[in-house]
Amino acid sequence: MTTAIGNFHYSRYTPQGLIKAFSMGTSAELTLLAAQKYGITYHEIPGTRIIELEYQGQKSYFQGQNPFAQSGIALFATSDKTVGKNLLIAAGLSVAKGFSIYKKDPEAYWEEVYNALQKPIVVKPTHGTQGRQVYTSINNLNTYKAAIKDILPSHPSTMAGVIAEEMFQGEEYRILVNREAVLGIINRRPANVVGDGVTSIQELINRKNKDPRRKNDPNNFLVTINVDQHVQAELASQKLTLNSIPAKNQLVLLRKNSNISTGGDSLDVTDQAHQTVKEIALKAINAIPGLLFAGIDFMTKDITQSQTAGSYIVVETNESPGYSIHDLPYEGKNRHAAEFFLKILFPTLELKLDE
Repeated sequence: MTTAIGNFHYSRYTPQGLIKAFSMGTSAELTLLAAQKYGITYHEIPGTRIIELEYQGQKSYFQGQNPFAQSGIALFATSDKTVGKNLLIAAGLSVAKGFSIYKKDPEAYWEEVYNALQKPIVVKPTHGTQGRQVYTSINNLNTYKAAIKDILPSHPSTMAGVIAEEMFQGEEYRILVNREAVLGIINRRPANVVGDGVTSIQELINRKNKDPRRKNDPNNFLVTINVDQHVQAELASQKLTLNSIPAKNQLVLLRKNSNISTGGDSLDVTDQAHQTVKEIALKAINAIPGLLFAGIDFMTKDITQSQTAGSYIVVETNESPGYSIHDLPYEGKNRHAAEFFLKILFPTLELKLDE
């Protein structure tokens, strides 16, 4: 099923006519490959990046990883992390203690928020994606203020701002879910290398980046590890450099954030997760009105155990989850997420997952 990945493109109009212009994300590509399996025809409405599909005389649409029937409220609630978080609170789910800071708030209020939270603190944009501008492990006021000053100008809306919250200690997971079932659970391990006792960290990164599944594209299901200031800082915090030679089997984390889009690994743990984890994920998607298909960012002290109020948090819900990581994990089973996505577009479709 993976042989045609990279062959799909979106179009644009130019003075020379309609041309192929933009690479399609891997999740969307997998959906079109699955459509071929079921005899579903499709095409891009030219120049729109909207895909029109037809099955048994019925038409449906999607864009990116969004089904056309996703509600406007769902898009609003998931694009603004403050709104989404408050809906999770209203549903009785555990979230990290935190507060929002907006452009109109004075620095005195920033300090009030800082003093109200236990350290370390996470600071992130209310409207961010793919782990961009997320600052973790903040323990002093100056670093905290610098993070806010970096984030606040980055979005034009006056209602866009910053969330500052207490940092939860646990493993992070992405749970793919529709309103009826959990489809897959991925442990997102931060960008890392494993030592062999003779090779430097830089050489280990170069070796890992040669994996043909990895691309320098944040929308791909596996992404190359780019050495930047965040990698350098994380190594320095471990008293390491790119020239350091880790011991055999030593796991060296290169970033604090665990996003696949910044070089992380996707490890399928669906079968190891306790049933209460799945119940929480279902409660989370159903807390967002009209959300049909979502990626739940979830942290827990132990995913194999029954979850209690203090043992987990729901970090956020994502309305356009990159589900290729569930079909093409770094380690683990294919969870057929693309086919379940098609089922949302065509509810009468009978899935044949073993074929």
